[in-house]
Amino acid sequence: MVMGANRYVRPLDEDALFRTGAATWRSDIVTHRSLSQIAASAEWGGPEGYTPDPGAFQVEAPIATLTEEAKAEARQVLQSMLNDPSLIPNLRMLGVLQVGDIELQNGALDHDWHHDGLAGKRHGHAGDFFCITYLSEPRWDDAWGGHFEYGARSLSGTWATDGFSPEGEIHRLSPQARNTLLGWNQNPRLVHRSAPLRAQRDRITMIASVNLCPRA
Repeated sequence: MVMGANRYVRPLDEDALFRTGAATWRSDIVTHRSLSQIAASAEWGGPEGYTPDPGAFQVEAPIATLTEEAKAEARQVLQSMLNDPSLIPNLRMLGVLQVGDIELQNGALDHDWHHDGLAGKRHGHAGDFFCITYLSEPRWDDAWGGHFEYGARSLSGTWATDGFSPEGEIHRLSPQARNTLLGWNQNPRLVHRSAPLRAQRDRITMIASVNLCPRA
């Protein structure tokens, strides 16, 4: 894995990974440009039988297909960012963050609150962590909706595997280009969703499964 030079002035809030299960930052320009070039090579389509919800602001081709070469390049770019000690200085002492599966989506496809591991979604981006980064609009009007929303749920009583809902403050990340989030799937308090779009806009999201691998 090629490690880049330190590129961040201050690290992300690692403590937030324990409090709420997620931390956010603005990806550096080099990382964003590299991922945008990879996304530009994608072929867009829809799942078999896909039809946008009536009245919803959704694109007709929400799922991208990337070549294996493009996915491999995206993994290297994301790993270089995630293992930069200027961004994540402490978590890296436990191991190396390794990127697995890569997904590229347009629109806001998942409006229900969920937890990737406990909701039976143990595939795709349900690794130890997931990383999302936005590659579309350089400016995003809050009126357009489509924010990534996340919060913490109570762990009192039985840990439900459906009907997830956060308690207290709900955090909202705009889909503005370069906005990036690391979510901790092994934190059972974290629940999240994509809020519905309220305008016909491109909301291009790269989603990566991330595992914490012990150092050799």
